Amino acid sequence: MNKILIVDDERQIILQVRALLSDFGYSSDFVSRTELMFPKLERDSFDLILLDVYMPGTDGVSLLKQLKAHPVYKNIPVIMLTGNMNEQLFSQCFEYGSTDFINKPIKAVVLNARVKSALTTNEYIRQISQTQAQLVESEKMAALGGLVAGVAHEINTPIGVGVTAASHLETKVEEYTTRYQAGNLTRGDFEEFLETVQEASQMIVSNLCRAADLIRSFKQIAVDQSNEERRCFKAKAYIEDILQSLHPQFKQTQHIFKVYCSDEIELCSYPGAFSQIITNLLMNSLTHGFDSKKTGEIKIEVSQTETGILFKYSDNGKGIEPEHIKKIFEPFFTTKRGQGGTGLGMHIVFNLVTITLGGQIECTSILGESTTFNLLIPNQTQTELSPC
Repeated sequence: MNKILIVDDERQIILQVRALLSDFGYSSDFVSRTELMFPKLERDSFDLILLDVYMPGTDGVSLLKQLKAHPVYKNIPVIMLTGNMNEQLFSQCFEYGSTDFINKPIKAVVLNARVKSALTTNEYIRQISQTQAQLVESEKMAALGGLVAGVAHEINTPIGVGVTAASHLETKVEEYTTRYQAGNLTRGDFEEFLETVQEASQMIVSNLCRAADLIRSFKQIAVDQSNEERRCFKAKAYIEDILQSLHPQFKQTQHIFKVYCSDEIELCSYPGAFSQIITNLLMNSLTHGFDSKKTGEIKIEVSQTETGILFKYSDNGKGIEPEHIKKIFEPFFTTKRGQGGTGLGMHIVFNLVTITLGGQIECTSILGESTTFNLLIPNQTQTELSPC
């Protein structure tokens, strides 16, 4: 059963509305003073608020503004009650987030229709938001799954070479051991054996180191993408780890990566979000910017500012249509509909930059030449992160 909070200073209105809501099958409660609304919301949960515009103390419009700015209660739909409707009031309340209006004196049929409409609309929005959140999470998990598959495939090569070299070395050891035991091993044979051992050993070590580097990069990136903790990390080294972990996706191309970043720049932020942002930008270039181009250039430039980090990402791909620029951060917008595009990649980037990292992002593009993303990311020092 939906529960509705009535905020009104007129006792007769409260009694009338509560009786009508009960007849319509709703539960209700009330406060007759504006200062009691938030304490009531803290003690109980409500699906809708009926808020009188003109009340002693804080007026209903100011209360509406406070409510919609509150991180917990901002999504509760609000219907304003008033006996003195005018165009300015109407516009102001809708600007602050009002769902609807009901004029006084209140008519049963109007109350029933407006309340039902507000609750139905809010439930629909809630379901859409929930579905969108699930799709975004699925997109993130799909990206992580692709990373796992790509790195697993990439690791097979150095491991395979190492195993082959070790097997070859094992065969040679057995061969020369047999010859030694038979007394048929010459000085020249022994020198040849030493050369074989040296070559095989170098091959095994270099390929195992390559596999270890891939695993280290993947482990850090994978852990960060599934972890929302803040920590400090060197920006350039971390970007290089991300590029290495994504090598399987780009190895069939001839794209060039250039990273311009001081070794000393340290970012105290959320590495998982940072990794997801770069990954999505890179995959966006591969999927859209270079979809018909085998050779391209991607530049990542990082510089320190007074307030944080300026992160500039650009590619020299085909660019973005002018009419699409303002839509690229919208959820489900894609030019690859039916070709595997979900339209969530850049929406995730926007949310990670603006919400998770508290930064800003803008996109500019020259059709047929380039696309650039400028990100301004706030930074904290290690001291600021410390609880002591």
